Amino acid sequence: MSVLANSCHDDAERFVEEAVRRQLDPLLENPHTLLLLAKVVQRGNWPLSQTELFDRAVLLLLDEQNPLHAEKDLGPGRFTAKELLSAAGALCALRLLSNCQGFSHAASSDDESIACYREIDLAPKPELYAALSRRAFVSIGQGGVDYTHRTIAEFLAARYLIKQLSSGFSLGRLLALLGIEERPPTALRGLFAWLVTLVADPAPLMDYDPVGVLLYGDVSNLSSANRLRLVDALASHSKQDPWFLSRRHLPDTAKALADPALAQQYQCLFTSSESRLSLRLFVLLLQKGGRILPGFTIILKKLVGDVKAHYALRVVAIEVLHEGDDASRHDLLAAYSYLGSSEDDLRLRSACLHAHLGDGLNADDFIAFWDDLESCEEQLPIGITIGLLDHVNPPMANEILQKIQIRAVPNSSVFASRHGPREASRLYERLLAIALPVGKDPQQCYDWLKCYLRRAEHHSQDGSLAKAFKVHPDLGQKMLRAALVHADFSKSDENSWLRFIHLIRPWVNVGDMLEEMLQAIHAAHGERRSLIYRAALSESVRLGVVATVHSTNLSALAELDPLLGEVQRAWRAQLNQMPNFVSQYAQEEARQTEAWRVSIQANFEQNAAAVSSASDLGLLEEATEIYFWHDCPQSAAAPSSPRLRLEWALGEQGSACVLRGFEALLTRVAPPELSQLLADYREKRSTPWTALLAALDVYRDKGGEIKELPDTLLASALMIEAIFPVYVHTKSSVDQWRHVWVDDVIEAKPVLAADTYLAFLANELAQHSLHAHCLVALGHPTLVGNHRGRGLVQLLHSYPLPKANVLTQILLWIQEDGVWHAIKSLALETVNSLQAKPSLSSNELQCLGIWLWFGFTNDPIVYQPILSSLSSEQLDVAIWEILEEGVEAGFGSHKVWSYTLSQLEFAVTWAASRYPQTAHPVGGSMGTRNPWDASMHIQSMIAQIASLTSHQARVVMARLVQRSELESYRDSVLHHKTNQLTASVDASHVAPSWEVAQEALANRAPHSHQDMVAVVLDHLGDVQRHISHGNEDPYKFFWNTDSANRLDRPKTEDQARDALLGMLRYRLSPHGLRAEPEGHMSADKRADIVISGRNIKAVVEIKRDFHVDVWTAATEQLDRLYTPDPEAGGLGIYLVFWYGEKRTSKIPTPPNGRARPQSAAEMRLMLQEMLPSSAAQRIKIMVMDVSGPGASRAS
Repeated sequence: MSVLANSCHDDAERFVEEAVRRQLDPLLENPHTLLLLAKVVQRGNWPLSQTELFDRAVLLLLDEQNPLHAEKDLGPGRFTAKELLSAAGALCALRLLSNCQGFSHAASSDDESIACYREIDLAPKPELYAALSRRAFVSIGQGGVDYTHRTIAEFLAARYLIKQLSSGFSLGRLLALLGIEERPPTALRGLFAWLVTLVADPAPLMDYDPVGVLLYGDVSNLSSANRLRLVDALASHSKQDPWFLSRRHLPDTAKALADPALAQQYQCLFTSSESRLSLRLFVLLLQKGGRILPGFTIILKKLVGDVKAHYALRVVAIEVLHEGDDASRHDLLAAYSYLGSSEDDLRLRSACLHAHLGDGLNADDFIAFWDDLESCEEQLPIGITIGLLDHVNPPMANEILQKIQIRAVPNSSVFASRHGPREASRLYERLLAIALPVGKDPQQCYDWLKCYLRRAEHHSQDGSLAKAFKVHPDLGQKMLRAALVHADFSKSDENSWLRFIHLIRPWVNVGDMLEEMLQAIHAAHGERRSLIYRAALSESVRLGVVATVHSTNLSALAELDPLLGEVQRAWRAQLNQMPNFVSQYAQEEARQTEAWRVSIQANFEQNAAAVSSASDLGLLEEATEIYFWHDCPQSAAAPSSPRLRLEWALGEQGSACVLRGFEALLTRVAPPELSQLLADYREKRSTPWTALLAALDVYRDKGGEIKELPDTLLASALMIEAIFPVYVHTKSSVDQWRHVWVDDVIEAKPVLAADTYLAFLANELAQHSLHAHCLVALGHPTLVGNHRGRGLVQLLHSYPLPKANVLTQILLWIQEDGVWHAIKSLALETVNSLQAKPSLSSNELQCLGIWLWFGFTNDPIVYQPILSSLSSEQLDVAIWEILEEGVEAGFGSHKVWSYTLSQLEFAVTWAASRYPQTAHPVGGSMGTRNPWDASMHIQSMIAQIASLTSHQARVVMARLVQRSELESYRDSVLHHKTNQLTASVDASHVAPSWEVAQEALANRAPHSHQDMVAVVLDHLGDVQRHISHGNEDPYKFFWNTDSANRLDRPKTEDQARDALLGMLRYRLSPHGLRAEPEGHMSADKRADIVISGRNIKAVVEIKRDFHVDVWTAATEQLDRLYTPDPEAGGLGIYLVFWYGEKRTSKIPTPPNGRARPQSAAEMRLMLQEMLPSSAAQRIKIMVMDVSGPGASRAS
C-alpha cells in the first residue's frame, strides 16, 4: 500500500483488491512489478485477459526508461521493447530449462551456473546485452542478473519457445527439454501452462497436465473447440486423480471455460454416474461469479435440496446461486425452504442465512433455524455457525432477540450432552454483542442479558460479548444502571444480582460501580433499598482500599437511615463470624513443625554414636526422609537444599553425625543382597536401605568416583532405586527424585546395570505384576545392545505371555538390540499354541496380536499366510498391533512405518479388508482404536507407499488400484498414485547445464536420452513424409521391382533397413549423430539400427509387418535385450514397415483374437496398446508406410 501511495496512485487498497481478484497477486510481492502493474493500468483500462496484461507488462519491463540512452544510435538503449522480446525470451527459456542461476554482462564468469551473455548464441549479442540491462532482469550481486519475477520469465520463455516451434524446432525436442514424459516437472508447470494456452494448436500438449493448464495458464486464449478439449482432458484426468481439485476456488482466468457453447457437455459431465466429486465440483465452480450456464439453474436448485448429494457440491451450488442474478437468488431462497434439520442441512441453512439474512430471509427464518439447532440430537460439526451473523445489523439482532426471549432454555443435561444447544447459545451471545451497544430500552437489554446468563451457566462462551464490552467502554456502566433498577437481589438463581455482577466486574471502573450503587440506594425504597445497600457493602469489601471513599459514604448512609444501619450491623456481624482458617492452619503447622524438630534433634543427639557408625539403620532411614523431605511435616521454613534441610531439622551436630553415618554406610557396612531386596519387595516389607541412595548422593556431590565403589554395593543401590524410588512433593505435583549417580553407574558398568534390572524384571514376570519403574530403568539408552538382548530372550523363553504392554516393550527392545532371530522359533511356537486353544483370555488375545506383529515385522513371508487366516476376533487385535507397530500414535501425529514396501502393501490390503474407508465422526471420536483411526492409518500407509518414487513402489501403487479389498479407498489410492507420479517426475528430472540446453534450443546435439529419441522420431517422420510424397517414388527403395520397375515383393529386412539408413544419416548429421546398422549393445547384443551421440544412444528395432514376431518383438526383443544398455537409458524405438495389400505374406494374427489391422495407423495403435504399462512411456512405436500411392499412410 505504501509503495502505491508514495507513487501517488489513487485508491491503493481498491487497486490491490482488484489485482488479487484477477490472480495477479504474485506481481504485488515485488515493489518494481507492483508499480509496473499500476503503470499498465494507468496507461489504459485493466487488461481483458491475463495474456493481455503480460503482453503489456513485458513491453514496459523491456522499455528503456532513460530517454538519453534511448536516443543514442549506438549502445543497448537503442533497441525498442518489441525488438528485445526474442532475446529476453531466449534468456528466460535458458534460465528456466537449465541449471542456469543467472546471467552476467561480463566476458566470463567463475561460477558455472552463471551464463555470460557473450557465450549465448540464441539471439544477437547486442540484443542479449540490452535485454539484460532492462527491468525484466534484476541484479543479484557480483555483477550477475536474474529475471525480475518468475511468472514474467515463464511468459517470455513460452512466447520464445512457440516462436521456435514455428521455425522448425520439433515438439518432441521441446517436450524432452521440458523433461516431460508423463507430465511436466512441478518447477515447469507454469511455463508449460503458458505454452499450452498460447500455442496455435494445443491439442498435442493438453493431456500432459490439464490441471496445470487450468490453474496456471490463460484459457481465455483457447477456442471453444480447444476449451472442450481441455474439459475432456480434465474429465479423463479425474479418472486418474478423483481429487484433482481439492479446493473450492478456481483462478479468475478459468472463467473463460464457462462457455455457453459447452453447456451441454458440462451437463453430461455433471449428471454422469462416472463423474467423480472433483469433476462435478469443477463444473460448479466455473459458474461462480454470475456465470451460470444455460440449463444449470434447475440442476443447482435441485442439488441444494438433495440430501443424498455430497455436502461440498451442495454448498457450492448455494454459492453459485447466491452470486448469480436476482432470478438465481430467488431460486436459492425457494430451495432454502426445502432444507431440513439434518447435520448437512443445518450447515447449509447456516450458510444461506449468512448470505441472505435481512435480504430474502428474515428473523422468522433465523428463529426456525435456531429451534432446529437447539433440538438437534446429532453431533454437529464444530463451528457450524461461524460467520452466520457477520452481516446482521442491530435492528435485525433486536428483532431476533425479542423472539428468542420467550423461548424456554433447555435443561443443563441437554447442554452437557448436545452440541446444538451450545451452538445456539453462542449465537445468542453474538446477537447480544450486536444489539446491546445500541439498545435504547434498559429493561429489555437487561432481560436479554438475564436470558444469556441462564445459558452461560452451562458452557463456556466464545468471547464476543466480552469484546463488545471492551470496544464500548460505556456499555458496562449502562448495563449496571439497568440491573440496579431491574435485578432481583433476593434470589441466588440465574436472575440474581450475583451472577450479573460477576459478569460485569471486569468492564466497569471500581469507583464508577460504587457511585452507581450509591445513586441507586438513594433512588430505591423499602426492602429493595436495603438489598442494594447490602450488595454495595459486599462490593466495597471485595474492592478493598480502592473503595475507601465510597465505604465512608456507605457508613454515612447507615448513620442517617436506621434501617440501613441495621443492615450494616447484621452484615458486619456475619463478616466477623467468618473464621480465618488460613491463619489458624499456618499457626498450627508452625507449632507442630517446631515440636517435631525439638523431638528429632533430641533423639539423634542421644543416639549419635549409632548414627555415625551406621549401626542404626532405622535412624539413618529417618535422616534420609529429612534429606529427601519425604513423609515429613510440610513447612515453608524448610530449606530447599537437602544438606541445609538436615542442618535445619537436626541441628549442626546432628547433621554432621548423619553425614558420617552416610560415609560409613558406603565403606563399613555390607550392602543387602539383591535376593533379599527382591524378597522384601515381594513380601511388601519396607527396607531401611534407602539411606544408601542419600549416601551415594552425598558421595557424588563431594566429587567421589562412583565407579570405584564395590559392584555389590552399586548393584544393590540400583535395585533399591528401582524398587523404592524416592518421590518428593512440590507445590503443584509429586516428582521422582533424580539421582545423578545412577547414570554414572549405568554408563560406567552397563553389564552390571543390565543384569540388575533384568533380575528385577524376572522377579516381576514371575509374580505376574509390573513395577512402574522396572521398564523405565531397563530402557536406559546405554543398555542397548547384545547383553541386554540375550537376557530378554532368556526371560521370554521362560515367560512368553506376560502382560501385553510388557511383551510389546520387551519385543521392541529385542528388535533394537538386534537379537530377534533368537526368538524366531519361540514366536511361531507361541502363535501356534495360542491359535490351538479353544478360547483365549483378554491378555492372551492381546499377546497373540503382539507376537503376530513381531513375526510379521521380522519374517513377513512366514506370517502373511497366518495373518490372512485369522478368525474375526484375532484379526481385529492383530490389525491394530500391525497398524500401530508397537507404538500408539497420538492424535494428529504423522505415523511413519518401518515396514518394507512389500510389508506395507500387504498391511494396507489386509487391514482394508476389515476396515473400509470411514469418514471422520461428526463432533469427534473417542480413543485411538475406532474405525476412523484405522481408516486414517491405512490412508497414511498408502501415502507412505506413494512417497516412494522407485519403479517398484509405482508398480505397488498400480496393483493397489486394482485390489478389490481397497474398493472404498479407490479414490484415495488414485490420488496418491498421481502424487507419486509427480514426485517421481520431480525426482528424476535433472536440468541440463545451460550449455547443453542451448545446444538443444538451437536444434543441435541432443542433451538426453529422451531428447535423442525425440530427434530420431522427428527425422523418421520427415523420412515418412518424403517416402509418401517424394517425386522420385522413394517408397520403391523398400521393394524388389520387376523389369518394368513395378512392385514385386518386399525387400528383406536388412535391405529395407539399409534403405532407411540412407535417408536418415544426412538428416541426423547436423545434430552430431551417427546412424549405424547392427549396432553393438551391451552383453554382445546387436540392434538393427543404433544412433550414437555424446555418450548416449537411440536404439531402433525393425520388423516387416508380416514378420512372425511382429506383435511381440517390442517387448521380447527391444525392451528385454537392448533398452537395458546404460547408454540407451531404458528407451527404444520399435519401427515396423507397412507394405499394405500388395505384400505377398499375411500379417500374423494379433493376440487376444483381434482382427488384423487394415492400415499403418491402426497397426501402430494396436502395438501401442499391447505394451505393458512399465514400457508404455519408454518404447516409442512407429509404423512406416512404404506401400506406395493409394495405400493407407503412416502413423
